[in-house]
Amino acid sequence: MNSEIKNILNQSNFNEIYGSVIVKNNQNQFLILRRSENDDGAGLWDLPGGSGDKNSDPEMEASRELLEEAGIESGELEFIDSWNFVIEKTGASFQSFCFYTFSGQEPKLNWEHDQYRWVYLKEAQELLWNKKQTECIKKVVSKIYPAFSQEPEDINLESDFGERGIALIKIQETGEFIIYDKAFRQDKRARLPGGHIDPGENSLEAAIRETEEEVGLVNQSYKGYLGSSHGFYNWGEDSNKIIHKLDHFYYFQTSLKNWTGRKPGIEKDIKCFLADEKYLKENTTAQLAWVLKNIEKLD
Repeated sequence: MNSEIKNILNQSNFNEIYGSVIVKNNQNQFLILRRSENDDGAGLWDLPGGSGDKNSDPEMEASRELLEEAGIESGELEFIDSWNFVIEKTGASFQSFCFYTFSGQEPKLNWEHDQYRWVYLKEAQELLWNKKQTECIKKVVSKIYPAFSQEPEDINLESDFGERGIALIKIQETGEFIIYDKAFRQDKRARLPGGHIDPGENSLEAAIRETEEEVGLVNQSYKGYLGSSHGFYNWGEDSNKIIHKLDHFYYFQTSLKNWTGRKPGIEKDIKCFLADEKYLKENTTAQLAWVLKNIEKLD
């Protein structure tokens, strides 16, 4: 038990502890569970977790609940946050602790829950009934993904938030990359194929689908995950509109013979071209520069 948790326990007045766990998978999604009709709060979505005796170790309780409710074994959990809450009907007070872990396992639910989902932050915000848990997921997202802002620090980070799958596609024979852009944009910032995540997709699937739609490429070879990062952008023709995106980058390679330029007949304002690494480095953001460094690990 770390010192921060010990201090919280010593300074709080409560009857029981409550431990919950944020679980992230290798598709950058988070696990949420729906309570079954036989459980209190039937139909509500929350994180794996449960209550324990006042003298229990919060991390051990959270780990135990994760195993019981989702069948997922965790190693050491990372402490994220704590808060106190009271059940009005009974007057019982709880000191709640939220932890974070990664897992490649698929859940195996017990009777307490009848459904699970792997979701992105936006969907977690919409479905979780406990907004404190949502705040904890936001903290995890901010903690594990770097941020690259092109705008002042005081912009509203909650406005127009979304997540995208982005493809960095390299031509095997020449070492060039496929760049995607819209004709009305005047700046030289290099943009890559990619876009929003449709319902039922993960970020990798979104990157593959958007590559086909925007570039007309369907048989590229997937090489690996390049990382995820926050970006803050001017969007479209409105220079005053700022959007906040959590972008998930994936690396692909394809042969020159597969590259024929933009597929005709779709979104004529879009242009695609090949650019070497020098062009990318000269016409890039801190976000893309960071992604380019990660290619070295996969080449």
